[in-house]
Amino acid sequence: MKRRVPREVLAQLRDVSLFSNCTNKQLQRVAGLGTQSSVREGRSVTVSGAPGSECFIVLSGRASCRVSGRTVATFGPGDIFGELSLIDGGSRTASVVAEAPMQVLALSRGEFGQLLEVAPSIARAMLGTLAVRLRAADALIAQPA
Repeated sequence: MKRRVPREVLAQLRDVSLFSNCTNKQLQRVAGLGTQSSVREGRSVTVSGAPGSECFIVLSGRASCRVSGRTVATFGPGDIFGELSLIDGGSRTASVVAEAPMQVLALSRGEFGQLLEVAPSIARAMLGTLAVRLRAADALIAQPA
């Protein structure tokens, strides 16, 4: 028997830009992936240089993304981080620290793969996010210190 996902959960997922073009059926599948968890303010969610075995989708709260001690981005509801390590198998490129209490959806490597199979729109949205981050990183490198 299939588990029915409450409408409020589907609405919360639809608010995530990554899933905004998904059908209700696709959102039902997404809702079955990952593990929701709470993150206390000040806690490191990822650490630069460490191996990455999961990525995170911010459901509520906010976090800062730090490279070499410098804040380069902030993440809030609907943002995803940690996916690069799952895509290329490399170590974490940044540390992410909760700046406020957070709720996140953590996806293991296998669940991340399933997520990308759910809908092509998810992979396209993720590519767009990665392109924006690459351009921002290039701009930071070009700035004098």
